[in-house]
Amino acid sequence: MPLEFIEKTGMINSPSGDLEVAIYQDSDGRKYSVSPETNQVVEIDARTLLRNISPNAQILPLEVLKSKAMKYIRAAIPDFEQLQASWQYEEGGKGDVYFFTWYGSITPGSMNRPFAQIGLHKIGLLFAYYNTLLLSK
Repeated sequence: MPLEFIEKTGMINSPSGDLEVAIYQDSDGRKYSVSPETNQVVEIDARTLLRNISPNAQILPLEVLKSKAMKYIRAAIPDFEQLQASWQYEEGGKGDVYFFTWYGSITPGSMNRPFAQIGLHKIGLLFAYYNTLLLSK
């Protein structure tokens, strides 16, 4: 799907609190934040797609959602199996959405801990993705 450049801005969720990112948008409304320095996608914001979910859509069990989240994170981080032991894992839900998050250690002088997060709607739709874990790698 073609992407349209929107703007350059700072990512407040990054470890530095102001990582420069280029924002692109697809025709469905998903926004992709890309680090121009590494060409790494550090955020996908697809919250606009949540309003199009049918109330009759099939709800997936938490185990299936977690499996989907693991597939996404393994695809995004090739050495995930070896690296995951060094990160703190948390999962939780808020209403119709679930979050699967891995936190790295905060380094001196950083504003935020590096983290990766997969946000899935209960039907399995990816609506949020963050990954600042490997920015310094």
